[in-house]
Amino acid sequence: MSEFNSNGSPLSPSTGYVNASTSFCEGVAIDKSGNAWVTNNGNNTVAKLSSSGSFISPSTGYTGGGLKSPHEIAIDALGKVWVANGKSSAGSVTELNSNGLPVSPSTGFTGGGLSGTHGIAIDRSGHVWAANRTTSSVSELSSTGAPLSPSTGFTGGGLNGPNDIATDSLGRVFTANQGNGTLSELSSTGAPLSPSTAFQSPGGTMFHRLAIDASGNVWEPTMIPAIPQ
Repeated sequence: MSEFNSNGSPLSPSTGYVNASTSFCEGVAIDKSGNAWVTNNGNNTVAKLSSSGSFISPSTGYTGGGLKSPHEIAIDALGKVWVANGKSSAGSVTELNSNGLPVSPSTGFTGGGLSGTHGIAIDRSGHVWAANRTTSSVSELSSTGAPLSPSTGFTGGGLNGPNDIATDSLGRVFTANQGNGTLSELSSTGAPLSPSTAFQSPGGTMFHRLAIDASGNVWEPTMIPAIPQ
């Protein structure tokens, strides 16, 4: 894990913050206390670090709750930690409490169209939204992990291999479509708001992550630049 100050200067050492649990770090989220939670895709664990980079989690990381190839991670208003498990053929979401103990069952929370789940976000109602890259769909779970979306997930709006997901202050849901480098938008009820071709960008052909700023603007880093025709 690397840490930078607000000016972009590095705070972590040249090796980054590392212990025995860190392995192919994939996702990161910050809780209300300023602790960083990190998914370790390489060994199916989650690590927790203080704001100074000291590991709070054990050297083996936090485990259980159905963690399997964890990708993105999100923390809700109550401090509960939610993880998208990316390579499970059925798809699942893991929930941990603020101490890293599993809340979800050993298989994780399933249903609602979860499949190859990569991105995860919490909306203003505390509902969990997950991006299903393998089925080009989006799933919604309640704050207790119960599926709210249909068995096929929410579709439409140009969803194409969504890899990340975010919600704005109005409850709208946005996805970064890795399949074709587009942006999809859904309402808080899962209805498509973007066109069937999604929102197009001239900046690239593959989007992997996204974030929404305080003004409601959506930012997406481009993985592969577009090739001029």
